[in-house]
Formats: sequence, structure tokens, C-alpha cells
Amino acid sequence: MTDVDRHRRVTDIFLEVCDLPTEARAAALARIRRQDPTIAAEVEALLRHDASPEVDVAAGTVPRGALALAAVASTGAGSVLSGIPNVPGFRLTRELGRGGIGVVFEAEEQSSGRRVALKLLRRESDTESQRRRLKIEAEALARLSHPGIAAVLRSQSDGEQPFSAMELIDGEPLTTYAEARSLPLGERIRVLVRLCDAVEHAHQRGFVHRDLKPSNVLVTPDGNPKVLDFGITRPIASDDPVESAHTVAGRLLGTACYMSPEQMSGDPTAVDPRSDVYALGVLAYELFSGALPYGSKGMSWQGMAQALYRDQARPLTELDPNIPAALSATVMRALEKKREARFESAARLGEALARFVPPLPAPAPVVAAPRASAPPSEQKETAPSGNLMWGIAGLAGTLLVGLIAVTVLLVLAWSSAKEQAEHAIVARAEAETARAEAEAARIEAEKKAARTRESGRRAMLFLLDGAEGRSGTMNVEGLDGIVTLLDEGVLQGEPQQEARLRRLLSWGYQSHGKAAESEAQKKKADALEKAPQ
Repeated sequence: MTDVDRHRRVTDIFLEVCDLPTEARAAALARIRRQDPTIAAEVEALLRHDASPEVDVAAGTVPRGALALAAVASTGAGSVLSGIPNVPGFRLTRELGRGGIGVVFEAEEQSSGRRVALKLLRRESDTESQRRRLKIEAEALARLSHPGIAAVLRSQSDGEQPFSAMELIDGEPLTTYAEARSLPLGERIRVLVRLCDAVEHAHQRGFVHRDLKPSNVLVTPDGNPKVLDFGITRPIASDDPVESAHTVAGRLLGTACYMSPEQMSGDPTAVDPRSDVYALGVLAYELFSGALPYGSKGMSWQGMAQALYRDQARPLTELDPNIPAALSATVMRALEKKREARFESAARLGEALARFVPPLPAPAPVVAAPRASAPPSEQKETAPSGNLMWGIAGLAGTLLVGLIAVTVLLVLAWSSAKEQAEHAIVARAEAETARAEAEAARIEAEKKAARTRESGRRAMLFLLDGAEGRSGTMNVEGLDGIVTLLDEGVLQGEPQQEARLRRLLSWGYQSHGKAAESEAQKKKADALEKAPQ
């Protein structure tokens, strides 16, 4: 038996017996001792270490669980699949990467011809519990549908060769992508905001990733991040016995320099979405400064644990004076050691980072060629083209110049239509003899108002579809203009759409420090959502 195989054997036995009742554990150890006394002695040493008293975290030492589990995790890397294996239904071409329990290959699915990333278990990891974990990962990905998360296409957890076939991403690891292109700070923030949106999507559907790091975030050539490897994901509400502290932290510990203190402690019940927020904070810190907040990537597990509990991360402004103090404070809040002090969700972190995203360049104006007018009988009202709708949604996604311009135009058009209707009513009251003309003017004004209302409604929906979940900041004047339109009834009869937009407005006011206005919009959104449909 090689040293690597021996380490793996010790690790497996430790993880199997550490949570057993005392009598069952003693029986298991006796059986192992008869088979191999030296392995039994190593397992017993780990168990004694794990049972040692808690130590003082404030004094710069580490909880017993972190040290014991780090000792287990730091044992050999284990053997790997030799060569390129044969998997029925796939033609494997090259290895893409490897992790703690699996190896990922680029492959072609023979039935469809599509290229996939095929994840296989290592031989020594092909156990019932790891097959179950592979199934959990596939089921988790199947419940997630987001452009920022790699999709699972097909999986098999039973049979001779378990596998998971996933979307093959043409991209580079997060930090590699940024460094290779010398991305300016604003573009790095933009990528992180999109990443926060993808992670929030997983959280909203009940999953914490627990292993966010540069190699698990590939960025495509057009700058869109894709989250990979949900192999150690955990349902937020889980009573799964496979989720014991030792199984999670010992075998599937994640990557130490990106782990939160509560995850490092080895207690899976303490892990929630804020643990991923911490990892996002580490990614942001590294992406903005080129350094890690604690330790280094070459540091041992024990050293990393000591650094995390003992040291304090330096503010980003000390590493790079060109980084805005407010941006540094945002990242440092995500890195708070107490999870209660962090952002409550990836969405809140994304919103805070979005304040620092620079405006996108305004698109060049498109000049249409003149055309002859069609006869009245052939003139028809046409709906906005698909390209125009995407154009408006794209501008709304950043909530910048396009949003303000559209808002001002809508306010002016709406006001104009109202004034015409009011003039018509006044004219009818003042001159009974001109009642017929006034009535005609009133009807025409109402038609114009209806057309304006419909144009406003369509534009609002385009803005809403483009704005939700995207980055950017909106001008207070633009916010006030949209509130005016909503109060005038632009989305009357569409309470759900109006509620969504008012929540977006609430966030916009909050980002400008307008607490009263933000709370007012939030209350209106709540009332709309609670109203009977």
C-alpha cells in the first residue's frame, strides 16, 4: 500500500467512525485493529485530537474541529484515473481539470455530437457516499437555470461508471481572465456583480456553493462569469446524514483560503448563504489587489486556519491607494469574520458593488434611411422590433443615460396628454355653443393619452425586464419621474409588474440615501403584492 493509499484509507475510516456512538465506534476500531493495527492507531490518534477541548479563538488559536479536519484534509492527494477512460456514450478527448474526488474531461456525446464537460469519480472516491454526492450535485444543477451557472445536461450515479455531463464553457478562470486582459477596476467590478447575481440565484433555490474560487468561476470571452463545480453544494435546509461536520469539512472541505471562519470550524450547521458572501469577498479582494486577505495559496491547512483566526485583513486602500475607500469598505464588510456583520445575501453585496460600476459607452445613433409614406389604408401600428426591445432592455440594464432620457420623455408626453384632456373639459364648460368641438377635442385627447399610457407601459416593462438583477445606479430625478408615472397609473391593472418596479425604485432611493422615499416605495410594493388579484 502506497503512502497516498494509506492516507486515504485512514481518512475514510476516520470519517466513517467519528460520528458513531461510543460502543459502535469501539467495535469498528476493534475490527480495523485486527486487520491493520497501525492504521487503527492512526485513526485513534485523529479521534483523540478531535475530542480535545475547544481553544480560545480570540487568542489566535483554532477550534479543535478545524485542526483535526485540516489534518485529515492535508493528507495525500490520492490516485487519479490513469489515461483517458472509456465511458459508454461518450468519446473523451482531453482532461480539463481535477478536484478532490473527481476528474473532468472534455468529451463528445456520441448520440448528439455536442461537446460536454464530463465529470468522473476517481477510483478511490467511487464509494456509495460519493456517488450519492455526485447525484446531489446533478440534482442541484438541474434546479438551477441561470446564464451565470453551468448547466447539467445528463448524469448517471449508478452503473459501472458514474458521471455528470455538464455544459462545456469556453472561458478562463476569473483571476486569469482579468490579469490576461489587464481589466480596469470598473470592469472587474462589473464581472463580480454578475457573479453575485448567479450565486444569489442558487441561494434563492436553496443551495450554498461552499467552494467559490477562481478556478470554479470561468469567464467567457464576452465577460460573463459561469459558476462551476457544485460538488460540495449543500441544501440550505438539510437534515441529510451525509452532511455531518466531519464528512463535509474533512473530505469535502473546499479551498481553505476562500473559506469563511464558520466553514473552517467544521460545523456544517453554521454554513449558510453568508458563507458564500465571504468567499465572494475573498474573490473581490484578490481581483482588486492581487493578494489574499489571509494567508497564501501555498500555505498549509493548519497555517491557513491560524491566519484566519489570528490576523486581520488589511483594507484594500492600504494595498492600492487608487481603490475608493467606499469600495474597500464594501469588500471588507463581506469579509467580516462574524457572519452577522456581513451582507445578508449575495444580492445585497452585488447591489453595493454595482454603485462603483462605470457607465457603459452610449450606443452610436442609428440613422434610418428615408422611405415613402404608405397610403392611409396601408398604414399599421407596428410593435417594437426584437432588436429595439433588446436595445431598450440593455440600456435599462445599466439604468444610466438611457433610463433618464426615456423617463423624461415619458413624463413630458404624459403631462402633455393630460393637459390636452383638461383643456378640452374647460372648453366644454366655458362655451356651451362649442360643445361639439370640445367633445371632439376631449375624445381625441383621451385617445392620445391612451396611446401615451400604452407606450409608457411598454417602456416601463422593457425597463423592468432589463433592470432587475443588473448593475448600475439611477439618477434621483429619473427615479422621481418613474414614481410620477406609476402614481398616475401607467401600470394600472398590472399590480405584479408595478410591485416589481417599485421594489427596484426602493433600492434606487436607498442607494442615494433617500430612506423615506425608499421605505415609501417598499410599502407600496408590499401592498400591491398582498392585494387580491
